[in-house]
Amino acid sequence: MKVYIESKNKWTRAKAPSAAALLKKLNINPVTVLVVKNGSLVADDEKLSEKDEVKILSVVSGG
Repeated sequence: MKVYIESKNKWTRAKAPSAAALLKKLNINPVTVLVVKNGSLVADDEKLSEKDEVKILSVVSGG
């Protein structure tokens, strides 16, 4: 699948059965990001396929 990693501002290709597995494979802490599949926010256990476009977006907090 096509994966955009916002913190690195780059696109890459990866294979993983779920959002959680993808983050683990890419060594990304799941607490620090949101995973968006084809324009929709997904849960960690969401299934992914080769046809999906996934964006890993950094969580920003402030006050």
